[in-house]
Amino acid sequence: LSDVNQILVRLEKLAKPVREVQARLVTPEKLISIGQELMAKGEAEAQADGRVNRKAAKAFRTGALLFLGALCPLRLRNWQMAILGQHVTLEESGTGCMQFTAAEMKGKSALEFQLPDECAQVLIRYVEKFRPHLMATGAIDRGYLWPDARGNGCHRNSLPSFVRNAVAQSTGKNFAFHFFRHAAAQRIVELAPERARLAKGVLNHRSFKTTKKHYIRVQMREAGRRY
Repeated sequence: LSDVNQILVRLEKLAKPVREVQARLVTPEKLISIGQELMAKGEAEAQADGRVNRKAAKAFRTGALLFLGALCPLRLRNWQMAILGQHVTLEESGTGCMQFTAAEMKGKSALEFQLPDECAQVLIRYVEKFRPHLMATGAIDRGYLWPDARGNGCHRNSLPSFVRNAVAQSTGKNFAFHFFRHAAAQRIVELAPERARLAKGVLNHRSFKTTKKHYIRVQMREAGRRY
């Protein structure tokens, strides 16, 4: 009986009610808006100070992360490992792309895509002007897109914390990093339900069954309820 109780306790912790997830979602449009506000705040802070300080760099970084997360809903693991020149390629022409090997992807399927122009321009601005100031003087820059003060990749809890705090301050919602993917799937279903299968490609799933089971089912139920 004690073993059964332990199992039930563990399952209870893992359970995520449909309504809870739905209540915590934020639309991609709102995420983009919050990101733009933070990037503008970083620019204004740098202009007022006459140079880029860490406060300005952190504001722009979080804004860029929200903006990119809304338009390119990669998994947290991929954003954390992203290295300039290896996973992220930016061109002087203002374009860019991202690529990950099959071994670096959860579904074991390689991913390569051209960045939307808006995303490439945000990344170029971030990398050239703000990213260097996230690292302490004397830190060794190891090329991570989102470095910590020592030049290493951010801790696994850092990026989710940046996103959660920014969204909570703006909307009051407890937005988890993985919800970028839920938000993208929901918007596709809302705008063009007949093209729901597009979500499979956006989320880089090998099978539409995965997309439907974990991301679309909740949205379809909610759409039916509203109808």
